[in-house]
Amino acid sequence: MLSDDVRHLQLRMIGGTLLDGPVRLRCTLTGLQEIDRKVLSLRRLCLCCRLRRMPRSLYPPEPQAGRWIDKLRAIDAANPAQIMRRQPGSCSAWVAISHQAVSR
Repeated sequence: MLSDDVRHLQLRMIGGTLLDGPVRLRCTLTGLQEIDRKVLSLRRLCLCCRLRRMPRSLYPPEPQAGRWIDKLRAIDAANPAQIMRRQPGSCSAWVAISHQAVSR
């Protein structure tokens, strides 16, 4: 796993070990359904090697991050009953978790 704490790139070993020294990388592109994701991973690896850091340009921002932040703020500011009033239809497991976090 290569990571800069924000972005990450995971490489899987099919056989062998990294302990024996340099390894040969091989990428197999099969199946059209996943090819875009695999090509993106390969582009990320190539750019990471070239730049010696994780390429920000190939990691677009998460579109739902704003909603996640709003939910975390609601957990910090409210008790479970208030959260249910603000977020009708919320998952009951999420409310149970938030209740544990609020009661600590």
